Amino acid sequence: MTKSPVGLADDFRVLFHSPQDISYHCCVELRGSRDKLLDLLGEFTSADVDCGFGGDVQVLSGQKEGRATLFHPGKSPGGVIGPASFIWRPSEAPDEEGTVWIWLHPGYSDELLEKLAQVLNLKREEDQEMDVDVPPEAKKAKKKDVLCSKLATRNVPHGKVPKFVSECGRVKVAVLRGTLNR
Repeated sequence: MTKSPVGLADDFRVLFHSPQDISYHCCVELRGSRDKLLDLLGEFTSADVDCGFGGDVQVLSGQKEGRATLFHPGKSPGGVIGPASFIWRPSEAPDEEGTVWIWLHPGYSDELLEKLAQVLNLKREEDQEMDVDVPPEAKKAKKKDVLCSKLATRNVPHGKVPKFVSECGRVKVAVLRGTLNR
């Protein structure tokens, strides 16, 4: 018995459009000259595998989310770090400062951060502990309200996340781990 086109469409929807919890992913923000960022991120990708961080105009303009497979610099196609999804901050002028947010699985996010630190000679901008301001209503939540407390908005000011700057000062990195609900 063959399925009708409607049944096949339902199967497709279930396979490719089912919701997933990816709130545990680590977000890394990179800021600097768009050309410098593309050169830097090009060291972590391979044109043989995917388009990378600048291959698609809609992705580069911030209209669509992109995906890339990350590698240890100079070790492509071996030396895979893991897949990443990313989005560029939309900008009107291509020569202005660019921002890209990269979401990584926590299993290899530290590995990428370590490689970024080596390639860019990153120095910590300020020695601050990441302080999460939890709203009072979330603090008062009882055990049965665990779900509500998990979904409560956290107010993490951008000034309280770990930030790093490259030795030349052209690229800034902020580790937004545990600060975003995506």
